[in-house]
Amino acid sequence: MKFQSFAEEPSDVFDYDGWLILQRGEWREIMVEAWRAQGPGFVLKFTECDTPEAARAYTNAEIGVSREALPALKPGQYYLTDLIGFKVINEQGVDFGVADHFIETGANEILVIKGERERLVPFRMGDVIKKVDMTHKTMVVDWDPEF
Repeated sequence: MKFQSFAEEPSDVFDYDGWLILQRGEWREIMVEAWRAQGPGFVLKFTECDTPEAARAYTNAEIGVSREALPALKPGQYYLTDLIGFKVINEQGVDFGVADHFIETGANEILVIKGERERLVPFRMGDVIKKVDMTHKTMVVDWDPEF
C-alpha cells in the first residue's frame, strides 16, 4: 500500500520500532514487513496484510510511533506535538489563542491557532516564530493580528 511519511527525513520513519495504527478510535501495534521508495512517498507491506481487501482497511489510517521510540532531543529542541496547547501571543502582546494542531504543506508546517478566531501561521523559527518557552508553555510570533 502507499504510505506518506511526515518525518523530517521521510525514510527515517522505518528506523523506528513499535509502529502504531489508529483504527476505530484505538491504537494498536503493527509491523512493517517490507518497504521501498516510490515517487514522493513509499510503498509498504504490513505483516498481517496479504490481500488488497485487507489493505483497504488501512486506507487513510493514522500511523505513529510511541514517544519512547523517538530519538532523544538536545536541549532547546522539541517535537511539534509538544507545542499543542501552548498559548500564542505576538510581539505586541496580542493573545491569539492556543496552538491547536499543525498542517504539513511540504515547504513548512503551518501552526493552526484557535482563539477568538482561527489563525494559520507559518511555523518558521526565527522568522515568524520568535520564541518558544517550554517552561511557561508559550510561543511568541511575529504576526499581524489582522491576518
